[in-house]
Amino acid sequence: MAEEIQSLRHAIRSSERQRSPMGSYRLNRSGKAMKRRRIGGRGFAAGLSLLVLVTVPGCGSDALSSPTAINLRKLANLYLSYAVSANGHGPTREEDFKKYVHGMPDFLLRNNNVEPAERDALFVSGRDQQPIVIVYGVAISGISAQQAPLIAYEQSGQKGKRLVAFANTKVEEVDEARLKELKKPN
Repeated sequence: MAEEIQSLRHAIRSSERQRSPMGSYRLNRSGKAMKRRRIGGRGFAAGLSLLVLVTVPGCGSDALSSPTAINLRKLANLYLSYAVSANGHGPTREEDFKKYVHGMPDFLLRNNNVEPAERDALFVSGRDQQPIVIVYGVAISGISAQQAPLIAYEQSGQKGKRLVAFANTKVEEVDEARLKELKKPN
């Protein structure tokens, strides 16, 4: 049996690659046929191209995947949680909202992807190092994935753009004109 395996291995090696309609095969050390896996091809090239596009500076919006954007989504979740507990009304003052966030049990914070130790850090933008502006007293009703009231935004942002958060937890990067429009009462 060992001699048969050796001769079969030799035949495969001498013909370099054995092709069949089912693909290319080789024998492993125990003599079992294994399908060869080719590195490269269309899938590999497409994946590599996508990786290059994502990692090249200037491609895409890094702001929307920044720690500040993530924290704004977390704040929006907490704001929404407050509103649910207050019959659809957001907090009316900073003290009320911070007291609510600091009073939440650790397991509820973790359910909102907030580590208990990062409670205070949520309220500061990592991009401009200034406190996040929370819009207090917003009534939360009739929100959808496309439409919700503004509940938080950066004070300065970067390069003339600011991150804003909506009650549906959506975060966008907007310019000054768009922010003014969003801040107008409906």
